[in-house]
Amino acid sequence: MQQRQRAYIVHRTVGRLRIKVPGQRHNAQFFQNLRRQLIDHAEIGEIEVNPRTASVLIKHRAGFDLGVLRNPFLELDFDGDTAQLRARPAAERHVARLDTFIQRLTGGEVDLAAFLVKIAVAVVTRQPPLQLLAWFAEALLRAFIKSKTASIPRLPVPKEPEGLLAAA
Repeated sequence: MQQRQRAYIVHRTVGRLRIKVPGQRHNAQFFQNLRRQLIDHAEIGEIEVNPRTASVLIKHRAGFDLGVLRNPFLELDFDGDTAQLRARPAAERHVARLDTFIQRLTGGEVDLAAFLVKIAVAVVTRQPPLQLLAWFAEALLRAFIKSKTASIPRLPVPKEPEGLLAAA
């Protein structure tokens, strides 16, 4: 018997499931065998395999049981719980990168949440896109000024003589 192959779920929506088997990339025979074993399952409508990307797309009916993929004859060993989708952490990483990019671009003056709120306000109030551009340009200008003035030493604020305050 062949060694079990590590696999993971990349994406799952209603009626669609995509898994990857990276250890079998470019192995057309493995993917055709996998396709043949799954195609007769009552809940599976279509199966598309792509050995170049090590990917299997399963189009299934409602109620498809992921336990089918744990069948020992399929020779797949899923990393972690199959209910945990790896697509979500990847999306979270992309959002975090976008947030970091916006913060770096604006010198910390604007983050992704603030930018999205400003876009939503502009859309709801039907303000022109120029308003959004003005908000972003203001943040960039603030960041530029902040970066140029950060190296200038601050002068101490002189204290007012107490006598002058009393006379006023």
